[in-house]
Amino acid sequence: MTSLIYSFILLPVINSILVFLIPDRRKELFRPLTVYLSLIPLGLCLYMFVNQNLKTSFLEVDSIPWITAYGIDLIIGFSGMSFLLITLNCLLVLLSILSVNQEYAESKGFLGSIMLLQAAVNGVFLAGDLVSLFIFFEALLIPMYFLMGIWGGSNKRYATIKFILYTVFGSIFILAGTIYTGVLSYISSGKFALDFESIASMSITTRQSEILFLLFTFGFLRCSRGSTNRGKYFVGWNSFKSWSLWNIKSFNSFFYRRIS
Repeated sequence: MTSLIYSFILLPVINSILVFLIPDRRKELFRPLTVYLSLIPLGLCLYMFVNQNLKTSFLEVDSIPWITAYGIDLIIGFSGMSFLLITLNCLLVLLSILSVNQEYAESKGFLGSIMLLQAAVNGVFLAGDLVSLFIFFEALLIPMYFLMGIWGGSNKRYATIKFILYTVFGSIFILAGTIYTGVLSYISSGKFALDFESIASMSITTRQSEILFLLFTFGFLRCSRGSTNRGKYFVGWNSFKSWSLWNIKSFNSFFYRRIS
């Protein structure tokens, strides 16, 4: 089960590497290979729905010790809701690759960046703690930076800078909310815990919950604002804007369900 769950993160990364390794002279292979490779994670999602009982709350699959002095671990797991979102993400990635025009279909950098973006989004939905969630959410910036900066339109420099400023500004609030959550957990239980199970069981006041809500909401809204404003400057936007915006909205809903 552990290797199967990790495959939803690692497979898109491996797929992107395979696409990058194709010689530049074989441009006709870029999109067909990417389409076939993108079918593998989607097939694994269907396998999970058929062979696993996904009508369950979050199930921890693996815990990786990270900052042991503070008891911070990176937790990976899944629930029925997370696998529904991962399945939809994999489906939308496939549709995005099929819908791009010939110019982008012959760019292995563009297609490989889409696959890396898929890995980061899947990681967000499989995160079992705020630290893992923050890492994967910030990892989205890397492929998006290249997608906009290299394959953008005439104003791609302006759009890229604006996107980075919005998301970095929002990330400051998300990081502040993560740290504040850890402090509240330490005050409540004497342990600096950032996993969702511990967060759900800790006792906080109405004022503290309002502060957390404002920090995370403002952080995610800033990131969403940065992504919606870049559309008209990104030439490839029409092919995957619904996929990108859907992931942001789904992530917001998913996150608030997990900590509520």
